[in-house]
Amino acid sequence: MQTAVAKRLRHLFGARAPLDYSDIVPSYELYADLQKNRYQSFESEHPRWEQGQRRFIARHFTDMPRDAAILDVACGDGVGLRCFSEMGFTRVTGVEFNSAKAERARHFGYTVHGADMHDLSCLADRSFDVVYSSHTIEHAYYPRRALKELTRVLRRG
Repeated sequence: MQTAVAKRLRHLFGARAPLDYSDIVPSYELYADLQKNRYQSFESEHPRWEQGQRRFIARHFTDMPRDAAILDVACGDGVGLRCFSEMGFTRVTGVEFNSAKAERARHFGYTVHGADMHDLSCLADRSFDVVYSSHTIEHAYYPRRALKELTRVLRRG
């Protein structure tokens, strides 16, 4: 059975609908360049982006213990990290592929690892209670690999 996304892709692209970025972009190197350079924008410069993050996090994380270990994957320049911190979460970490965005988030005092969601080897297995990410998986070059990494760092339960 086709998912709604697969049906939409087939409608847009025909029988050869892309299943991930590797079907559209010819190499991982080009994908990395696009993600790090061409499509670089800073989330904190877009008030509506921050408002959306704040609204979502406040709605879905209100009852969570404030000492939960939270990983924000593709944290950008730290908008989500700031929202979690302002809510009193004390163990918040970010991962960002774009070095300029990661550096900006670090400038605000957040712990941010420079890493790609496809390879989170800088993080230990089962080290986070929550893996949070906003508008990320749809940008994965290899979505299955990225999801496998996100699952690897997530604690059971």
